[in-house]
Amino acid sequence: MTNDDIKQRREALFTRLLRTDRRRGAGLESAGRPSIESAARNFDADDVTNRLESLADSLPAHEVVDPGKTKRAAELVARNLRSALAKARRGDLQSITEEEEASTEAVIIADGSRPTLLLQNGLPPLDHPMLGDWRDEMTGLKQQIAQSAAATCRVQPTGGSPNNYFGTGFLIDAARGLVLTNQHVLNAMLSEGSTDAERSGLRHIIRDGVVVEFNGEADMPEKRQFKVVEAHRTPVDVEGLFDVNFKRLDISVLKIEPLADSPSLPAAVPLELGTERADGGLISFCSIGFPGPPESAFGVVNGIDFGVVHSQLFGGRYGLKRIAPGLVHRPVGTLEGDPHRWVFGHNATMLGGASGSPVIAWLDGNSIIGIHFAGQTGASNFAHSLFAARRTLAEFDLPLV
Repeated sequence: MTNDDIKQRREALFTRLLRTDRRRGAGLESAGRPSIESAARNFDADDVTNRLESLADSLPAHEVVDPGKTKRAAELVARNLRSALAKARRGDLQSITEEEEASTEAVIIADGSRPTLLLQNGLPPLDHPMLGDWRDEMTGLKQQIAQSAAATCRVQPTGGSPNNYFGTGFLIDAARGLVLTNQHVLNAMLSEGSTDAERSGLRHIIRDGVVVEFNGEADMPEKRQFKVVEAHRTPVDVEGLFDVNFKRLDISVLKIEPLADSPSLPAAVPLELGTERADGGLISFCSIGFPGPPESAFGVVNGIDFGVVHSQLFGGRYGLKRIAPGLVHRPVGTLEGDPHRWVFGHNATMLGGASGSPVIAWLDGNSIIGIHFAGQTGASNFAHSLFAARRTLAEFDLPLV
């Protein structure tokens, strides 16, 4: 990597950290925005570093696996952030170390501008130290959040767990037992050796090996599982492409049936198929799913595994039901390489494992406007607009429209 490449990467990194309207995600490169140096001087580092250093003591007890590790990770990140900001304030991005860079990335993920919070009984922790600017929404929308959370499930092998699952899904029709998830989640199901399935066209009969779990909350042992009996592939697929490719409609439909001890199904959350909501006009949205550990783009730096560091900032708890608020920052139809104009970019913290999570217009009718399917570190997360894909969705063997 050339010096120019490193400089551009660090400029992009600090633009994300220092954006003046952190809730809206406005970049420093916008017209009228201050330079990185002046924005760094005005950035309240003490607010962030103090919250990080008290993180282990202020997180809810059920969120922390090892308070000692969480405390050490947070103190390391806080120390490196102070050093990195001192260099940014004097315009010396070139001397920022990889360790400081990795710590800055960790802060961007975990500092409260894009929190991902464990749910309990379908509700977020309103006293969470990383709730940040989202406290008002979380407080006022508890009923909508609980309804959406109840309909969100973890797709997993029979006998699966928070450490062994395929992705996220959500109930769209309780009467017919229909769950929406990603095509690449279905592919992971079918590649599992324990899955007993037979394909006929776009339809798979699932004889054994896959269930959905509607509970999946931290320290909630009660199971609310249903077996998956059918799966329906996307009618627009491109073989051999990764899930970040926009040419595929990365959506599949699962049909579920109760097990002997299954409870009644929760109410489904309605899909928004009548109008486009991912056009940039939403004030905010939330997504609910089962994210796995965050991946670090920096790997091991000076003997420090920043994947582990990032994980500890989230208490080390993953594969559990979480809520993540966010904004549509790249409206549908504006992304390069999207020939069908059915993808939009968003900035909610999703992490691996959240594939198939619903994008919910929680302030605007509590309907599902999209389904998350991919992300690129440092750039954007991506979701399909259900309205934009409605005609293709109608081609499923079990029509949704």
